Amino acid sequence: MKRYLVPGICAIILLAGSSLAAGVLDIGYGARSISLGRTYAGQKADPYGIFGNPAGLKGVVTGEIVSMYGQMDSDVKYTMLGYVMPTKYGKFFAGYGNDQMGGFSATTLDAISGRPAVVSDFDYRSDLFMLGYENSLNKALSYGFRLKYFSKGAGSLAGYYGSGINADAGLLVEANERLALGITAKNMIPGQAGALKLSNGQIEDEAFGADIGLGFLAHPKLGLYADVSLNKSIPAEAKLGIEWRPLDVLAVRLGAEQRALGASSSYVNGSAGIGLKVGSFGIDYAYYHDTMLSTSSRHFVSISLKTPGVYASEPGYETKSPPADGPSMKKKPLAEPKGVLADEAIGEETEVIEYKVVRGDCLSKIAERFLGSFRLYPKIANDNNIKDPDLIFIDQKLIIKR
Repeated sequence: MKRYLVPGICAIILLAGSSLAAGVLDIGYGARSISLGRTYAGQKADPYGIFGNPAGLKGVVTGEIVSMYGQMDSDVKYTMLGYVMPTKYGKFFAGYGNDQMGGFSATTLDAISGRPAVVSDFDYRSDLFMLGYENSLNKALSYGFRLKYFSKGAGSLAGYYGSGINADAGLLVEANERLALGITAKNMIPGQAGALKLSNGQIEDEAFGADIGLGFLAHPKLGLYADVSLNKSIPAEAKLGIEWRPLDVLAVRLGAEQRALGASSSYVNGSAGIGLKVGSFGIDYAYYHDTMLSTSSRHFVSISLKTPGVYASEPGYETKSPPADGPSMKKKPLAEPKGVLADEAIGEETEVIEYKVVRGDCLSKIAERFLGSFRLYPKIANDNNIKDPDLIFIDQKLIIKR
């Protein structure tokens, strides 16, 4: 006969980890961010701002699907999926994240033999659903926020499943075309209103935290990133990342992340990765190395896809006139676009710049100068029917729409 149920050691893990109900985002914000030491707060024109700093969506002008998959070991999997839709009223986005561990067993002790016996197998999972919005107050300042619904636990074990609601917000300040400062506040709803509520009646508060980051474009092909994570329960942690683009379609990345180990000590994890962007399709790979626990070292892959039928330019703000010897500038009505936002854009005007390529130019450099981010070079290529973004010529005339 079976005398009583003894959940395996994994049940203890469930209880210990219940205070990290929204821990899906603790794993990362996309393979690019992970390969850059999990820096993200100071990055702009980044569609993965859905999961990172929502204000970093500034500069995203085309609808985009983003995703990531990670395998920590044979039994631990992580996935996420999101979509950002730019409109003339700002950017709306939705996201979903999940991590799941399988292969756990609930056991009993036999009343006669006293030996454990498996009763059933169960999985442990975290799910996160998000809705959010981003817009700009002026040319230098953008803001964003997201509402989160999260659930966590093992539904087949009584008392070990819970859910809750909380919210994050972000700001991005651009000092100039090369330097940006970002701030993300996490779990802004305090107390029971924003807590994880377990089915056994326990309540676990969500710890408030903030990430502050800098993004610096040292060269059109070289970006430097630094973040500091501040959390109520652990000491501050520093993160560093460097991204080099030998080609407009290729990026190579390295990162390092400090992790707190108690109140007075820490250790450093490393990461590396590459990214490839061809037209509307992008793929990023990251390897994260855990120096304390090698079995936690893991691979991540992100895939993104632009949806060209959904397009909306950033709000227009007053800019300085170009120098006399600079590119000519004129305005003309925007042709009726195709796609789901066509009705919104009819009758609007766009600024059109006629630019002549000079020695040392590349599309990413031109995009950074006129569109605010080197990541927007595919738009210039598309507007000028350039099939190979790496191949432009001195004195070639380009049309830049913004």
